[in-house]
Amino acid sequence: EGVGKVVFAEPVDVVACALDEAVAIEHGSIALYPTDFYDAASRPAPGEGLNCAAVCTLLGVCPPKLTLPLEPAKAEAFQRKLERVPHTRLLHYDGTTGEWAFAVARGEWF
Repeated sequence: EGVGKVVFAEPVDVVACALDEAVAIEHGSIALYPTDFYDAASRPAPGEGLNCAAVCTLLGVCPPKLTLPLEPAKAEAFQRKLERVPHTRLLHYDGTTGEWAFAVARGEWF
């Protein structure tokens, strides 16, 4: 609680989904179908289950060894790093609060 959220851009079918295994939200990271519960063969195809487009928001994110609020130059440098996170599209980063919002396309969770 209080570390982030996932808002799906389309309806998702969670009937056959064990949410406690399929979703891992921790400080600084979100994983759907993490490898400790799912292998490549058991993950749903793009558009099925939770493998859908979404907007994710993580709270309190900042570089290691630094604390919030970040100085503007450090926040800009960290934002450039976040722009290069694979399979994501940066929507917003706030160096004061550490709020990081990004989009994930359908099928790009793995």
